[in-house]
Amino acid sequence: IRKGNLYELFYIDESGAWASAGKQTAEQDELLIYKQIPQGTLYWLRNHTRGKEERIFTYEEGKQVWW
Repeated sequence: IRKGNLYELFYIDESGAWASAGKQTAEQDELLIYKQIPQGTLYWLRNHTRGKEERIFTYEEGKQVWW
């Protein structure tokens, strides 16, 4: 996560499709905070500034797990 870059977080919704949790610009390096997103699903983060797509991940026991 790079300060000033625009990101979009996606997650798998109930129908099994990718859904956007919204876009936001990082206010500091290494941190984005999204609120009210589903738990126990796959996530995917896109960097719209650099055009880079990250690997999918989950959260398990409070830790990010890359797939």
